[in-house]
Amino acid sequence: MTERKSKRLLNRIKRVGCIALAVLMVLETGCGRQESPVMRPEDVELLDPAGVPQSFETVVRRDLYDTSVYSALVCPYVEEYRLDSSISFDAYDAFPGRQVKKGDELLHGKTENIDKQIENLEKSIAEKEESYQEFLKENKEAMEKPLENQKIYGTAVSNMEKDKPEEFLVEKDTETGEDIQIENPAYAEWNRLYRQYDGMYRSAIQTIMELEEALKERTELYELDHTYDLLQLKRLKEDRSNYRLSSDMPGSVVAMQLFTEGEYVGGDQSLVAVGDMSRKLIRSEFVAKTYVNKAQEIYAVVNGKRYEVEYEPMETEEYDRLKLQNGYVYSTFYLKDDADEVKIGDYAVIVLKKQSVENALTVPNGALNREGLLSYVYVLKDGERVYTAVSTGMTDGVYTEIRSGLAEGDKVLTKQAVTGGAETMKVEYGELYNTFTALGYLYYPSSQWVTNPVKYGTCYYVESLVSLYQQVKKGDVLGRVRVTPDTGTIERYERKLQRERERLDDLKKAGEKENEKEIARREETIQDLEKLLADMRKDAAVTEIRAPRDGIIIRMASAEWPGLEEGSMLYSGQELYLLADEQLSYLFVEDPNNVLTYGNQAEISFLNYLTYRGDQLQITDRDKENSVAGEIVNLNKMSLSKELVSGFSLLKVAAEDMSKLMGSTETEDGRWLLTRYGVTVRYREMKNVLLVPKRAVKTISGSTYVKVKLENGEIQYRSFVAGGSDSTYYWVVEGLTEGMEICLE
Repeated sequence: MTERKSKRLLNRIKRVGCIALAVLMVLETGCGRQESPVMRPEDVELLDPAGVPQSFETVVRRDLYDTSVYSALVCPYVEEYRLDSSISFDAYDAFPGRQVKKGDELLHGKTENIDKQIENLEKSIAEKEESYQEFLKENKEAMEKPLENQKIYGTAVSNMEKDKPEEFLVEKDTETGEDIQIENPAYAEWNRLYRQYDGMYRSAIQTIMELEEALKERTELYELDHTYDLLQLKRLKEDRSNYRLSSDMPGSVVAMQLFTEGEYVGGDQSLVAVGDMSRKLIRSEFVAKTYVNKAQEIYAVVNGKRYEVEYEPMETEEYDRLKLQNGYVYSTFYLKDDADEVKIGDYAVIVLKKQSVENALTVPNGALNREGLLSYVYVLKDGERVYTAVSTGMTDGVYTEIRSGLAEGDKVLTKQAVTGGAETMKVEYGELYNTFTALGYLYYPSSQWVTNPVKYGTCYYVESLVSLYQQVKKGDVLGRVRVTPDTGTIERYERKLQRERERLDDLKKAGEKENEKEIARREETIQDLEKLLADMRKDAAVTEIRAPRDGIIIRMASAEWPGLEEGSMLYSGQELYLLADEQLSYLFVEDPNNVLTYGNQAEISFLNYLTYRGDQLQITDRDKENSVAGEIVNLNKMSLSKELVSGFSLLKVAAEDMSKLMGSTETEDGRWLLTRYGVTVRYREMKNVLLVPKRAVKTISGSTYVKVKLENGEIQYRSFVAGGSDSTYYWVVEGLTEGMEICLE
């Protein structure tokens, strides 16, 4: 600042001081007509404002930030799969949390109709092939004699043509002495034989030509049909392959839509997703490319550790496409550093530092004064305030960088002194997380009905030997039945079988070669009859219904249909027990806000004994709460398209712990009864970070500050970058260090 400007500013201050003194004198003398002494500006003496010791702040070095923090998650690389056409859903072949290899099937639709078409077409192809081969054999056999005749008679004709006698002989007329022609008797005999052999030779050629023409026509027709049938078969098999989804990479199933058997599934939606857990990336709230390009620095924080990242830019067209497809868009960052410590599902933040200055000399904005483009402060020296011009840099809204004019330790007057309460605490490391609590329900995505296996005879229900939610092993007896065989039908088929065997013996005696086809047909009929009778006798001996695999009984016909009682008739294929695969069981938890994700750890609590008396739950002295651990095995919306985003999460529990859950409650009659479970999940968890109580934090101009108590007892604001908070604490990304003493409000 020039000397002239400094004087002008000083005079202005003096005038303000004169006015203040005049007002004060008026107030002191009242409202009468007393005259006040006239005071000239040069007579005004500058006075220090009251409370100067409380209205200054020491110039110190601090870091200034202009930073944005974006919530993020550590996610795997994900591929979603959809069908080429619509299907009737049958079953999943892989489930969330399960490992798959490249080429493994993920789900399939019902293919009974197309399987039948393929079976019929393959049978038709085989029959046509057999018929064609039979024709070739017959044609070859039919060709043998004509070819032999062609050779024999052709040779004979050729030889006879060599020995052809003269048709006429020349003799002298005994009367006239002239030469006359007479028929040669040898020629007549030769001609008779020649015409005979030549006719047979030509007949053989004609037969061969006809057989060759028939072979050509049949072969052309067969090849045409065969080519068409193979093309149709290929198309059917391709169509059948469209009923199945397979993974294009190794990984884990991380999401699936839930369908029931027979449900119509469109080909225009993602049905299942696979994640490659070895390819970790970070998905965050959307960060515009322009922000990233202008940023001074960008990095990620996971469990208190900083990781360098690479931003994946997104074009406007891609943003619009994802916005339309998903309804939301997230930004993707790739970890540059060794990320072995990072786990899928870890909470993260992306820190975008627009501008920052480290170790900068700073003053509070309340100490800065401006005149035009000039900035100045008042430095307190020896109890006097000294006008001091300064050069400024960046500001965070509360403090401003001083590039020149001041030194560390200078005391500058400020409009309001920073004061702190008597209660303080030290900044320490800890962890921060949100808690999700809900009720969970057991869910079995893979199950099969155990049906009445009896096809022949009349089957009657006797009794059930298991109860609902009972665990069973493969081969365990589930129930008993009684079968009344159809003896009349069995005897009829036995007589038919005997007749077929007798006819077969007769055919063989008459000549196996001559009756080859009929013998083969009879043998096939006998085999069919033998199998049919074996099945009928086997069904007649059935007394038990057994479990085809390990599992848990989740539905029973005897429990659902009151009409099913001892002596009730069962039809073939009647559903009796729904057996769920307990190795593919989950805990189903409603998650409408989609906050949980793959890798989140859960605690599942339950009462060891609950007794139902009628409809009332009775608490007994045996009751005590237990818990087991579980893990979320489906991703949330930060990794999936909207078709696969659901309002629920699936928890996988270890097999031994699932057994505890399945036996967690007991009814009055001793049956296991599955009920609700308490589920608690930590999410948005950040470990090993500095924590600051919320009541110590003040937000000013969008930045977070705490009051730090210096060693000399002075209280100063110190800004920090907050990564997030819960109801009690903020956690610190940058700006504070362990052991700092901060004031609590």
